[in-house]
Amino acid sequence: MPQVRLNRFTFERLAADILAGGGLFQFEAHGHSMAPAVRDGDVLTLEPVRGADAHVGDIVLYRNDHDQPVVHRVAVRADRSGSVVLTIRGDAAPGAREAVPAERVLGRVVRIQRGGRAIGLHRPLLGGMARRGIRTAYLDYAWWGRAARAVARSAVGRVQRLRFYRRLAGSILGGSIRCRLATMADVGDLARIYGHSIFTQDDHPSAQDDHPFAENDRSTESSGPDTAGRRLVLVAQAGRRMAGAAMLIRPADQATYPDWWIFSMFVRPVFRGAGIGKDLVRLALDQAGAHGGERVHLLVFEENRPAVELYRKMGFRPSALPVLSRQLDERAAREGRRRVIMTRDCPR
Repeated sequence: MPQVRLNRFTFERLAADILAGGGLFQFEAHGHSMAPAVRDGDVLTLEPVRGADAHVGDIVLYRNDHDQPVVHRVAVRADRSGSVVLTIRGDAAPGAREAVPAERVLGRVVRIQRGGRAIGLHRPLLGGMARRGIRTAYLDYAWWGRAARAVARSAVGRVQRLRFYRRLAGSILGGSIRCRLATMADVGDLARIYGHSIFTQDDHPSAQDDHPFAENDRSTESSGPDTAGRRLVLVAQAGRRMAGAAMLIRPADQATYPDWWIFSMFVRPVFRGAGIGKDLVRLALDQAGAHGGERVHLLVFEENRPAVELYRKMGFRPSALPVLSRQLDERAAREGRRRVIMTRDCPR
């Protein structure tokens, strides 16, 4: 069966229209809030149901307070002033409960498929635990695996921030790290780093495998502006492995994003602490200056102190840009996290 990726708004509208018309709706679930009853990648089939007819223990698709589609379990059903209100929560996150008016329910899960086989919906233990607010993720082996990996990443990250580790890693890897412009030969490695294709040979048939990729381009860059402008892809190579990458962009919208910008900086965890981030930033500054740029900007979350201190040591300082600063203030009010603009002059 062909698969189509939809954004949340389109998904919610399509599901609502199909279910309102009496049809069944099938989709692939993503996330871990319903583990182990529903796991990431399970295929769910929903039937139409009026919210007033949903029962305690049902797994339903509903619109949350932000009008986003969510699949969670009904824990409590109550009548309030003649209206039915459902208390809905995720099995694996029982503290995150919501009081949902019945009319926000779109459909009820009637089938779960995992690896091509059907999974039983009637699981009294999981339903009972969820209704009592007991975290069902503790029964999921995958949750324990994720928890162990998170602990390991945290421990490794703490070690990598130690000064002696940075010196040791720098001395061991420093000589083998080479930062350069990406070429078409780097397509596969960049896709693995970013989770999607950055550029393809079909998009740029004149590009050769060993020629740097640098063109006027349009990208679906999620963390920055519309990149219909100049874009350079920078990579750090450790032997035959790609250790990190970054985007250097001169957006077409120079009113909001003037000059050059560094976006999507990423260093593979195993290579962190060896100074690769600094090397990529230096290359970005050199390239921006070589292309006539006066300044380079970047965005960083205010609470990301290690990154803020790194950029400070490299000469970046907090700055303000009229249009963008206002947009960032509005987003911080909505999301509760603030990005700050940091800027430095290009080397001469």
